[in-house]
This record gives sequence, C-alpha cells and structure tokens, in this order.
Amino acid sequence: MKTWSAAEILSASDLNTEFNNILSNAFTLISPLTGNLDLNGQELILDADADTSIQAGTDDQIDFKLGGTDIVQFKTVATAVNGFNFIGSATTDSININAVGTDTNIGITITPKGVGEFYSTTVSANETIKSRFFA
Repeated sequence: MKTWSAAEILSASDLNTEFNNILSNAFTLISPLTGNLDLNGQELILDADADTSIQAGTDDQIDFKLGGTDIVQFKTVATAVNGFNFIGSATTDSININAVGTDTNIGITITPKGVGEFYSTTVSANETIKSRFFA
C-alpha cells in the first residue's frame, strides 16, 4: 500500500499497483465487518478444496454441504410457529434437542427414507445396545 503525499503525481504503474492490491485483498476493505453481508443466495465456501459450504439458494432454506454433498438442510413452512433448539451440555450431562414455539404441545418426528429404520444406540463401558423402533 502506497502512502500518497500532497501534489504527488499519480502514475499508471502506481494506479495499477493499487487496483491489484484492492482486488487481491478485497476482504480487507470490509474487515472488521460492521454491517450485514448479503450473500443473495450465493454459496459461502468454508474449506480449501471448496467442497464444504453453506448456501441459502432456495427461499427459506439453508443447505450445509460437506464433501460436496448436501448433508443437512434447514427448512420452514410459510406459517411456522414452532422449531427446535440444540443445547450443549456440561460434563456428565446429556445434550438436548428441544421442541420450542408458541404451541403448548409440540411433537418431534424422525422420518427414515424408504424402508430405512430408526435406531437408538446406547453405549456403556462394556456393551453397546442398539434399539430398533417400529411403526
């Protein structure tokens, strides 16, 4: 970055150098970010080989891509009033997945694909118990 002094003549070479610096370091223009960054549906690439990302290319949906594949999607409905929270835990406590919202009673549905089944696994010091749930 060149520091200009009063009455200094701007040469084409200096100007090109400054433009190249801006193009090569564009994020320094917004760092620290002090406002909203609108990606407008564009993908936010998170890793060096560009196969892990977050994107909201569909209205009211967020896609998380890992290894080039959409692994997690968050979606809503037009009149959503309920949702869920993932809550971490302290040592020796369980994590929680909680239904939240304005309804008094909120169920949680887990739906396998096709003929896939739902299992719950419990692991203790000397055994693993895999429980299969049926409809």
